[in-house]
Amino acid sequence: MSVRKAAALFKVPKSTVADRVSGRFGLEVTTAIPGEVEKKIVKTVKTAAEQGTFFISKFQGREELVEGFEKKA
Repeated sequence: MSVRKAAALFKVPKSTVADRVSGRFGLEVTTAIPGEVEKKIVKTVKTAAEQGTFFISKFQGREELVEGFEKKA
């Protein structure tokens, strides 16, 4: 597929597609939460949902939520 067609299909600038194809910009992903902590959060939320409980209300924000799970790790 050409750069022009890909840009039109995904509705992004041609230069963005060209940069990705040429390798000028990598696809590195950085996360705010460590992988193991994220897995524990997901597991706990799924369990809480299955049980019909809502536990997140005791945390004020994302930082407190992550800190709580990091301490358990």
